[in-house]
Order: sequence, then structure tokens, then C-alpha cells
Amino acid sequence: VTTTTLNKLARTLGVDPSELIEYIPD
Repeated sequence: VTTTTLNKLARTLGVDPSELIEYIPD
């Protein structure tokens, strides 16, 4: 998972990328 993808996903979900990283394994 790239940082750009995480940022887009985080923005879509309305959360911070750092929060998603806790749930998404690399």
C-alpha cells in the first residue's frame, strides 16, 4: 500500500492516514 493510496483512502473515509496504518498491514 503506497502512501498516496493511503492518503486518498483516508480522505475518502474522513480519517487520518495514521489511523488507517494501524488497520492496514504493509
